[in-house]
Amino acid sequence: MFWFALTLGRLAVSALVRVIAAEAMWCALPLVMMAVFLALLLVTTAPQGVAAFAFAGFACSAFFPLSVSLAGRSFRGGAARASSLLTAALMIGVGIGSFVIGPLRASASIAGLYRVSALYPLLAFALCAHVVRKPRNTPRAAGVWAAEE
Repeated sequence: MFWFALTLGRLAVSALVRVIAAEAMWCALPLVMMAVFLALLLVTTAPQGVAAFAFAGFACSAFFPLSVSLAGRSFRGGAARASSLLTAALMIGVGIGSFVIGPLRASASIAGLYRVSALYPLLAFALCAHVVRKPRNTPRAAGVWAAEE
């Protein structure tokens, strides 16, 4: 259900960006992710669990593609570099998430992990809000990301 909802969410957002600013959706998705982590604490049945993970898939659906798109828009000369770094960060996160949760379960409850994990999307939201407020293509950013000429 997670991957199904992730796919449907990406398709939905690809249509919604015509009527809702990409930046607004990008900043809203971490708040939805945080809500999912907190909602998982309330799950008591298997159907609720399936629904919660579908909700999680939707919440995560467009954050990465929108990050890549907005980075490409913000750093025109360095879009390939920004996209590559974002993809590498995603792969590192998937790898860490795949191998760290098991050992953490020995020292923390799954509910505790969900509570702590709700802080990560809050940090992502703060970063999104900061980036959206910042003017695009500042000379410093262009100098860091622009391809060598």
